[in-house]
Amino acid sequence: MKIASFEIADPMPEISNPRAIAILKPWVDVGNVGTIALNALEEHMGSKELGRIERPGTFIDFTRTRPEIRIVEEQRIVMTPNTIINYAHHDGTDEDFLFLHLLEPHSMAEDYIDSIAEVLDHFNIRDYCRIGGMYDAVPHTRPLLITGSIDDKYSDEVRNMVSNRGQKYQGPTSIMSNLTQILEENEIPTSMLMAHLPHYAPVEDDHLGASRLMEVLCAMYDLSNELISSTDSNQQYEAISRLIAGDGDAQRQIRRLEAEYDQAIEADRMNSPSIDISPGVEDFLREMSQRLDKPTNE
Repeated sequence: MKIASFEIADPMPEISNPRAIAILKPWVDVGNVGTIALNALEEHMGSKELGRIERPGTFIDFTRTRPEIRIVEEQRIVMTPNTIINYAHHDGTDEDFLFLHLLEPHSMAEDYIDSIAEVLDHFNIRDYCRIGGMYDAVPHTRPLLITGSIDDKYSDEVRNMVSNRGQKYQGPTSIMSNLTQILEENEIPTSMLMAHLPHYAPVEDDHLGASRLMEVLCAMYDLSNELISSTDSNQQYEAISRLIAGDGDAQRQIRRLEAEYDQAIEADRMNSPSIDISPGVEDFLREMSQRLDKPTNE
């Protein structure tokens, strides 16, 4: 069955007013924190594929987002980058979920966004949440910050867990923000969660960042706290502490970041004008945008 540009599973599964959770690659998903969290949710609920873009080359430039060769059962398979939507029923909450693995489009972005919106409208989603991560001037010695916008109906569940500092950001963004805007215009509750990771210690798979995202998701959707421990790993940041233990300059920089972090958290607590702890956020987004414009052989 076709819905806009998507080929949907036939026969179509019964899905009732699902919650939708999305990641967006390669835009702001550093440390693969959104990917790790979403994969953990899918494994926990036993998700299955609902659909994917029929001809992904319509929207994706394969010289910029490269296909990959994988060995599957001793056969070489070319894996084509694509937008994939999975679904699952969660017995613990008796609710349905859609899991969206979105890609940044290189062309015909408006049609791409309209196709996703049409699928979400077809399944009558009850709310939408996009998760991800970005590097920031934050210390690894403090709890990782989660910023973003949370729909009012979740305000009690995530109280003191999510800073609204991200709502004040102005500057470069992804064209995929238009999807959120379309959903809001259709009165679909939307949320966005962003894990802030220490910029001086990039980790390919940041499990602690994923765990912080999962902590908020579990509170929002009343999911098992076992999911938090399934993504958690303090060992990566403990290793960072050991590496800089004898480096006086690094220690001084960490103490400066800790002071800025503590000041910002106190400003939030007192409901005073927040102090921006990441003056380089706009530069980071511009740099990411420039990277996406360059072909890669990876």
